[in-house]
Amino acid sequence: MRYTEPQPASIARSPRHAPGPALLLAAASLGVSAPAAAVPGDSATWDFNLPATALESQEPPYPTVASLMLFETTDGVQFTLSPTWTEAPTGRFASSSQIERVDYVYGGSPLTDFTPSYPSLTSNASFRWDGGAPVRSFGFSSSASMDAGYATNVGQVTIDFFHRNGDPDADRFDSSFGNSVWTVLGATLTDFTGPSASANAKPSPTHGVLSVTGYSLDGLTPTPSNWVTGAADDGDGDDDVPFNPVPAPGLLSLLGIGLLAAGTRVRRS
Repeated sequence: MRYTEPQPASIARSPRHAPGPALLLAAASLGVSAPAAAVPGDSATWDFNLPATALESQEPPYPTVASLMLFETTDGVQFTLSPTWTEAPTGRFASSSQIERVDYVYGGSPLTDFTPSYPSLTSNASFRWDGGAPVRSFGFSSSASMDAGYATNVGQVTIDFFHRNGDPDADRFDSSFGNSVWTVLGATLTDFTGPSASANAKPSPTHGVLSVTGYSLDGLTPTPSNWVTGAADDGDGDDDVPFNPVPAPGLLSLLGIGLLAAGTRVRRS
């Protein structure tokens, strides 16, 4: 412990030692910039509500066939994929429908691929399966190519579920599961909400591509097997903005207390 000799009161109260404008400006700028970073508790939701087909076939609005919620935790970013299995009158899956895979853009550090073995091994350094429909494999790629002809200039993550034909004895992601939940460990929300993907003559930009089999949608022709998140203009003039980070309340409270104390010291000097 270092001992510091007490200073005379006249020096301690001197205006030269009070917080100056530069310090106050730095604190204020920190408070303004706080919303640029996600903190645990922040979330974003992507709705898969556009068929990944040519724009000429689009007649929006379409129902949301599934939603993907991203939730920042202290471990990373948790994903919850929830299909609309039985919502009527539209957005209804056929009785034999199942989720095949979901691809989404990722702009963070490289990740390690993983194939879970249930129930003994459900996580590695980059991925963790948390519940719901089991996942066949987690994959990371820095390649620009995604499903349905989409491409991104950053990386991508692919969640592959058990398939009807390739895994006849596996638990497929059908209506027996309400959702599937997994976590990308060490990631932040902005790794996924910042970058985007696009494709020629298809709804763009987008953040994710959902692949399904045995899909039917009442009154819709064609009935595509690939759906994308509604980040493109879907005809209502409203672009999807999935993430609006909120500053950490604790941080802003500390800043406010600090600025108040600084102002009091200035007035007393």
